[in-house]
Amino acid sequence: MDRVQFEAELRKALKSGDASAPSKWYDSKVGLLLIGSLITGLLVPVFQYTQQTFSWRRQNRYDNSKYRLSMMRDCLREFVSLSAYAGEAYERAEAALKKGRLGPKDLDAYQMQYVDFQNRRFQQNAKVSSQLIFYDKREEMSSIFNRYIGDASEFVRMLHEMVLAKQSTNSGRRGSREEGRNVDAGILKLNRSYQLLIDEMKRQISALEVENEKSM
Repeated sequence: MDRVQFEAELRKALKSGDASAPSKWYDSKVGLLLIGSLITGLLVPVFQYTQQTFSWRRQNRYDNSKYRLSMMRDCLREFVSLSAYAGEAYERAEAALKKGRLGPKDLDAYQMQYVDFQNRRFQQNAKVSSQLIFYDKREEMSSIFNRYIGDASEFVRMLHEMVLAKQSTNSGRRGSREEGRNVDAGILKLNRSYQLLIDEMKRQISALEVENEKSM
């Protein structure tokens, strides 16, 4: 009976175009409750999931960027430590040259220290090289680093050969002026390649620090 009455009222409303007929069921408390339930049950979870996904991705990017920044700073510190090996090589060579000719035992000790020094330097080279991957323009950074490594190796080899040459002659300090010019030129060349890489490292670290601050 209720169904028949409802259908009759619906046909009457459609025929007369009366907007106040049963078509306005959504104005009732029950209709609003149903709509609210629909929004809460379907749209809100979708919105929450979207927001959580966005927040997770942003946090993940920030965490990755923060980790990368930490590794870049570590690489900078390791590179500064690596640069100290050139100074150590100079100090060792200068001490040996001041002694003049070394006795067999002193020369053997020097050679052993030189081998140990080179091993430590090579290990430090590898450490810096492995951390360069966290910088942008990796090929360019590696190229600059390899240039520094080449200049450092040339400088260390020159000092070592100066010491060995001193042991094979009794000529006193002959050639010391030319040796001094060669050492000065080697230091200047090494400083240039060092500064080139250190400046690029600092620039990229600074840029990433600014980016992280904006994303917080």
